[in-house]
Amino acid sequence: MNPESIKNTEKLINALEGKIADFNSLYNRKIRVSQAKQVFVKAAQDHGDHNLIEYCFARLNLFLRIASGDFSSFSSKGGQNLQTINIASSIQLNEDDFSAANSDIKKYDIDFELNSINDVYLDYKPLSLVSSLL
Repeated sequence: MNPESIKNTEKLINALEGKIADFNSLYNRKIRVSQAKQVFVKAAQDHGDHNLIEYCFARLNLFLRIASGDFSSFSSKGGQNLQTINIASSIQLNEDDFSAANSDIKKYDIDFELNSINDVYLDYKPLSLVSSLL
């Protein structure tokens, strides 16, 4: 891995650690940094036309909303009842997720673009995201 990738990886890990520390101080649920990494990496696989970093942070913000128990602002892609949908793929990111993502990018000085998640090294132990929230 080149020095630029190492520097960018450090910035992303510091940002994820900061977001998780902030979340855990506000809520009774304890989210692990490895879970944030997993959400970030999985989001990178389906970012579509969105900026990769912005989309990954927006998806992480959605995950944290789910973890906090705040279901008031969710909308599903097909108008389905939240109890019958696959949360991982069916809930749409909203303006607040992207707004918070842009704030995160500024707050943590993420001043680089990624073409691929493979440009950084976010190692994590695979975890069951949903079961960790129950």
